[in-house]
Amino acid sequence: MHRIARILCAALFLTATSAHAHGYAIGGVRVQHPWARETAASTREAPVFMRIYNQGHAPERLLSATSAVAKRVELRTGMSPTAAIALPARKSITLEPGGLHLLLADLERPLLKGERFILLLRFERSGELSIEVEVQSADSKRPRH
Repeated sequence: MHRIARILCAALFLTATSAHAHGYAIGGVRVQHPWARETAASTREAPVFMRIYNQGHAPERLLSATSAVAKRVELRTGMSPTAAIALPARKSITLEPGGLHLLLADLERPLLKGERFILLLRFERSGELSIEVEVQSADSKRPRH
């Protein structure tokens, strides 16, 4: 009986660990399923996508982002840069291909399918949140997880 209990506890731990790997939270903000596409060796830019939930009662804003894989990270609305991304209270937004996204500019190296990299997000009220971004295939249209 104790062996079964240990197996169940281990299974719950592994489930919680894998779920946590795709979701991050700080204050009232939750970020889920951050991902990017692999890039060719000559590519200097790569978009990053995710879903961001503002569970708080007050509006929030994503002000900036940084990563060691790029010289700068731009907040984008389609093709245009923006100073911030608004996160209405009690709502979620999706950063997705063709819409809102983060743009890794002046990549330090190509992004390779299967790798992960750290992206630091800075929110107006909630502060800084470090997330891990998964690199998917170049033809991905949504997160695989």
